[in-house]
Amino acid sequence: MNSGLGARYSWLGVSFLDPLIGWVVGNYGTIIHTTNGGLSWAKQESGVSFELTLRAVQCVSELEVFAVGESATVVHTADGGVTWRPQEPRTSSMDFNALHFQSAVVGWLVGFQNLDNGLGRILHTSNGELAFTQVVGQKEMRTHQNTKA
Repeated sequence: MNSGLGARYSWLGVSFLDPLIGWVVGNYGTIIHTTNGGLSWAKQESGVSFELTLRAVQCVSELEVFAVGESATVVHTADGGVTWRPQEPRTSSMDFNALHFQSAVVGWLVGFQNLDNGLGRILHTSNGELAFTQVVGQKEMRTHQNTKA
């Protein structure tokens, strides 16, 4: 992929709405966007700290896009990437690896809690304020597995 940004970037997440419109995220909080199927890419200002890596991205529509990464980073745009805004949760001990949104307000995040020996977490939101709640953690999963036997 020729992003025009040089070789120092590592790209970790990609999401295309259709064959032409897509986003890619990576290290240094970088987000790039294409409207021509990847023939050219434009960098978008994510507002994410240069020290943080974005790991996953998902476009819900041409305007609504979410990206997640290290240190509980969740950013969202409602205008196709002209402006990116941080979303909850904002705790420095959670790293997100993936996300799935069914709409602009219903979505799931998965990752791990650094302060809890890297144990997994699943978070969910179903409201317009994007207030995420923990659905299940590693301890709950172990308890559930033990009761199935």
